[in-house]
Parts: sequence; C-alpha cells; structure tokens
Amino acid sequence: MTSPSTENSTPLLIQEKESFSMADYQIEIIAYLGLLTADVYYFKVKFQPIADLDGEKGETSSQLGLLRVGSLNSSLDRELQLRKILQNYSLIAPLIADIQVDLAIINTLSIKEKSQEVDEKQNEDIAPKQIVSEDSEFVNIPSTKDDDSVENQSAETDYLE
Repeated sequence: MTSPSTENSTPLLIQEKESFSMADYQIEIIAYLGLLTADVYYFKVKFQPIADLDGEKGETSSQLGLLRVGSLNSSLDRELQLRKILQNYSLIAPLIADIQVDLAIINTLSIKEKSQEVDEKQNEDIAPKQIVSEDSEFVNIPSTKDDDSVENQSAETDYLE
C-alpha cells in the first residue's frame, strides 16, 4: 500500500470512460457500480502500472479493480485506520493505492444514460414548440431541471483495491 498523497491541482473527474493516474498506476473507469454504502461510490476500473504504458513489447498488463470514492469522514477513512492497525492481515485484500484530493467531481450517469437524457431533452425542446403552434393563445413554459444533481463536488478520498 502506498502512503496517501494530496493532489491540489484541478478537480479530479470521476466518470465512465475517464482515465487518470493514481500513484504509479493509470486508471480507466469502466462502469459505475453504485452507491453501495451511504457515503461511498463504487466504480469498476481497469488499471496498469504507468511503467508498462511505455513498454516496447506492446503487451498490456492491465487488471480489473474496484475504485471506491468517499469523503474524508466516510467509512473509507475508518477502513484505512483499521488497515493501519491490522497491517498486513492476510484476509484483507491489499490496497494498490490511496490518494486524497481537495476536489473531485463524481458523475454517476453512464454513457448510455447520458445519451438517453440527451434524447429526452431534445424531445422536450420540440414538444413546447408543437404545443405553441397548435394554439397561439396558449403559452407553454417548460420547467428547467437541476443538472447538478448527478455531480457531487466535495473533498474526496480515492481507494483502489
């Protein structure tokens, strides 16, 4: 397990098909698995050592893993404290890396859900025009949706097993 590092630059974007580096690994998010505990987001990821990216063999040594993202006061923090106490207890899977970032943007919509949302939005944009053209005295004001509900911005800690 590597020691936690703090990243103070731009916000870390966590969503499907996004890639970033964590410790000595390149991480690619494959799928959002859900909010399986009250304060921890789970993602299926593919990871490989950054050193392997520059290899001449062309072989990929990527593996599947689990990325968990939670706030500094979440159950992930309590788990890290427990791991420090237990040290190398053999019944607990080792952590590949853990980092702390000041700001992470978590987008839990899958690529498929985003395309469906765009299609629905396009249909909503068409519908008010059709209604207005049917009866010029009737005015239809579409309600606006709050798009920030799918993104959570807070101080986050990332863990990769």
